[in-house]
Amino acid sequence: MAAFAARGFHGATTAAIARDAAMAPATLFTYFPTKEALIEAARHEATMRLTMFVPAGAYRPEEPLHSRLRHLWLGLAERAGAHRDAFAFWELYWATPGLSRPPGVLPLPSLQHVDRVLDLLRGGPPAEGRGLRDLFVVQWQSAVRWGLSQSAWAPPSLRRADAAAQVFEGWWALTGLPRDSPYPADFRPEAP
Repeated sequence: MAAFAARGFHGATTAAIARDAAMAPATLFTYFPTKEALIEAARHEATMRLTMFVPAGAYRPEEPLHSRLRHLWLGLAERAGAHRDAFAFWELYWATPGLSRPPGVLPLPSLQHVDRVLDLLRGGPPAEGRGLRDLFVVQWQSAVRWGLSQSAWAPPSLRRADAAAQVFEGWWALTGLPRDSPYPADFRPEAP
């Protein structure tokens, strides 16, 4: 993951990746028969590092949607700060045009149903919810990147949390929903 983040997908050769992993290239190919398989495994690992252990508040049923998404946003930002290599790879993966991606894979799987929940609450067409979900990802990414780039005038977690919280409130304003909008109690995600 670090080799891709540092050198890009074309600049990171399998020989260099094997060397960074302290293994023979043949051993690397035993586990990952192609560079694409290696990239996909790294995507999965980066996503897991960024999304594991998101604060429980994001999933408490009594919390309004605003609070649930804010917990999720801040938890994801904190994970990105703690796993900079995973965040760097994640950015590279999702920003690289022409890269073969599995169908239905989202940049942040935690947002899988956010578009439909927003559509349900707002009464808008499905495209609006998808647009707001995609904007959530882009603005979250920008807030994290800004937080990671700041000088050491404040503790890193405080910088990231402040930036992420401010940008989240800007994103929430775009939804047009009141802060106390409940998560739809009768919403049941469809099976994939």
